Amino acid sequence: MEKNNDILEKLVHINRITKVVKGGRRFGFSALVVVGNQNGKIGIAHAKAKQVPDAIKKANELAKRKLVQISLNLLVNHSTIPLRFFSYIGLTISIVSFSIGLGFMIKQLVSGLAPPGWTSLIVLVSFYNALILIIFFILGIYISRLLKESASHKQYSIRRIWK
Repeated sequence: MEKNNDILEKLVHINRITKVVKGGRRFGFSALVVVGNQNGKIGIAHAKAKQVPDAIKKANELAKRKLVQISLNLLVNHSTIPLRFFSYIGLTISIVSFSIGLGFMIKQLVSGLAPPGWTSLIVLVSFYNALILIIFFILGIYISRLLKESASHKQYSIRRIWK
């Protein structure tokens, strides 16, 4: 692993390539290289050349040109945005299923006709699933607040004692 300008280069694989031509065989090499800055940018490239160092150099240059920003922080930085999004979905589903279920009950009280069993079952299941989404939202907010609070505390405390 080499370090050039804060970009780490890692050779993953070298492969020998054989091309059959009229006069015999021609050998070449291919190299697969991954480069990255360990801060969210990564590049992957595959290159071919007649010699191994040339293939590696060519793959490194291609990989550096193909650096892509990886947005993993959106998934793992303890954001509450996805929690809020799914809680709003759960709240919407619960309101809709509750209103449909209430409509079924009013219809049965007024006209005496009960809805078929599968519709009332679907309304009930969707209502409970929406409640589960809302409960997960509340638990997620609680856990995210705990993580933020624990992250704000210093891991190490150094006390200086004067004598």
